[in-house]
Amino acid sequence: MRFLINLTAASSVALLVSSSASAATITQWNFQNIGTIGTGFLTNSPAASTGTGTAIVLGMDNTFNTNPSQAAADVLNDSVAPSDLSNPNRSWRIRGGAVSVGGAASNGWSSFAPEKSQGAQFNASTAGFENITVSVDLQTTNQGVRNWAFQYTLNGTTWTDFGAIGTSTGGDAWNVISRDLTSIPAVNDNASFGVRVVSAFDPTTGTYRNAANTGGLTNTSGNWRYDFVTISGTAIPEPASLGLIAASGLLALRRRRGGKLA
Repeated sequence: MRFLINLTAASSVALLVSSSASAATITQWNFQNIGTIGTGFLTNSPAASTGTGTAIVLGMDNTFNTNPSQAAADVLNDSVAPSDLSNPNRSWRIRGGAVSVGGAASNGWSSFAPEKSQGAQFNASTAGFENITVSVDLQTTNQGVRNWAFQYTLNGTTWTDFGAIGTSTGGDAWNVISRDLTSIPAVNDNASFGVRVVSAFDPTTGTYRNAANTGGLTNTSGNWRYDFVTISGTAIPEPASLGLIAASGLLALRRRRGGKLA
């Protein structure tokens, strides 16, 4: 009988711990916090809309093409992304430009770029949180890269793929990328945590394909647009809180047993 009571007590405490922790947004970029926008607000590192973090463009400042390029990302009013119902909806457009040689068009996306070298990176501390999940809305325009890789870092410098290579559902299509990192304890309570969504080769051809799936990259057009980049988790209970929860569970059990635990 004592074993059954103790088992019930443990179950009650576990239930209380579970119910006391709910998923919360740690950091998010929905780009609604960016100032008044006309045709686009140039920024290669937009501030987070919730929490704190750093967003940066990757690989758009390059000389992969015959015409050099520099990062020229911007936030613009756009069609509504699947996860973001804000009106007007805003997204972060990743592209290159600005440099021109002999009148040639300039663009950051390049078929000559190393795989997983172009896209965007989002760094945000998960200190005080566990059960980390990440969600990103990504639009691939017709001449943008068709495939992507999701990566995470534990130290800010070493990046690890997580999940299969993603494939766009079509040119100008929005894709929702969701990753559950709860199986990786090291991402919990980590001040150096970050994620990337970066260009990947088509798993079949081993080369870059455009999102319209009509061929390779043109090296002069196309972009990706990011929205509703969200890093979530549950707060890690303080030791004192765990003690109170356990005490509450035992008290509730005592009351159900008429004040007796034996």
